[in-house]
Amino acid sequence: MSGHIRDVLGDLLNLEQTPFTLNNPYYEKTYEKVLADFKDKRKVELDVILESGSDGGQQNEEDLVRKALSALAALGYNADASDLPKLLPTDEYADEIDVAAHVVAKWTVR
Repeated sequence: MSGHIRDVLGDLLNLEQTPFTLNNPYYEKTYEKVLADFKDKRKVELDVILESGSDGGQQNEEDLVRKALSALAALGYNADASDLPKLLPTDEYADEIDVAAHVVAKWTVR
C-alpha cells in the first residue's frame, strides 16, 4: 500500500468514533428482540439438521433418552430428560449472532 493511501486511511480512521445512541432503552430492547429472533431462527436450523439425521421415530428417541439417562446414572449423575439439553454444546456461531444483533439494533435505532 502506498504511503499516500496509508495516510488517507489513517486520517479517516482518526475521524471515526465509537458508535453510540442517546436512546439506550430503545437500543437495548431492539437488541434483545433481534437477538432472540436470531437465536430462534438458528434453533430451527439446528433442529432441522438434527431431525434429518434420525429416522423420526418417537420410539427411537425415547430409547436414546433412556440410554443417555442410564449412562449418566452409571456415572453417578442424577438427571432427568429435561436436563439433557444442558449437556449440548453452545452454538458455535453464538458470538457472530451476538455481533449481528448489535449491528441490526444500531442501524435500527441510529
